[in-house]
Formats: sequence, C-alpha cells, structure tokens
Amino acid sequence: MKARPVRISGDRENGFLVHVPIGRDGVNEATLDLDDYNELVSFKVYPNWQLRGGQVGARGPLGIEVLIARVLTNAEPGQRVLYVDGSPFNLRRGNLDLQDWGSSIRHDRGELIEAHAEFERRKLIEVAAGSYHPRFWKPEIFQPDRITKPRQPGARTLGPNFIPIKAKALPVA
Repeated sequence: MKARPVRISGDRENGFLVHVPIGRDGVNEATLDLDDYNELVSFKVYPNWQLRGGQVGARGPLGIEVLIARVLTNAEPGQRVLYVDGSPFNLRRGNLDLQDWGSSIRHDRGELIEAHAEFERRKLIEVAAGSYHPRFWKPEIFQPDRITKPRQPGARTLGPNFIPIKAKALPVA
C-alpha cells in the first residue's frame, strides 16, 4: 500500500506536531511530537499506521507489530499505557502515562530495537554479497530548519535564510 503523507503543524517556540493518518481511509489522525516521530522513522517503523485493539499500531522491520504508545513510553511487560485525555490518537508525551499492572507480555520498544538491529545486520550481509535491493521505503526525517517537498515535480528546498520575493526590500536609488 502506498504510504499516506503526514502533516506537520506548530512552530519552533511551542514545538512541532506530526499528524499521521490512521487506517486505509485516513480519516483519523494520530498526533505526536516531531522528535518522537523521527525516532520511530529511524527504527524503520512503516508509515502506514492502523488501529489495533483500540490503540495505534504499526509494523516494524521484519514485519513485527508494535503499539506506538508502548514504544514511546518504553512500557515493560506487565505495564499498561494510560491516555490522560482518554484518546488513543493523542500520542504526545504529556498525554501518555504508565500503570504498573497490566496484561501485556511484550516489550514493544525492545522488540523494535532488536528487529531494527537484525534488519541492519541482514542488510550489511547482503551489501557485502552484492545482492542488496532496498525493500523499505525510507520516509524523510523532518528537520524544522528545512522544508522539502520530495514528491512534487520541481521541488526545492527552502533553507533557514529563505525570504520570499515580496518581502525583500528594494534598493533605494
């Protein structure tokens, strides 16, 4: 399935938020901090997120299933993630809390780190053998200093010193 685009809102003072579409139709959106989203991308979490048992989940490398809230809070087996405002779509750190008793037997963050390490190990072996063919679409890690639009023809990068033409002062003669 083609990856659905994410939306970024916010500013440098209050922090950037990333809105990730949930499900095939993308009507619902999960909201999380930019740093957390970039961390998930670095672990090679697939960009298509789904609802799994009332919680937001995604596939990681090698096809493992992880719950995003459990990865972000580093919930151990036997711990439960609580949503302060009651919404499983609000994945900002201030909305996530841990409860000491729960029924989960998985450590999603640990499994994700192990799968990422195994993925990279297999990649190195394939590169050394000359048989590596990328099978993973690598979404861009967002940086607030640069704005890129890679999917549009004629895309350009706007650096931190970009000034629109209308805003430039004209020299007085």
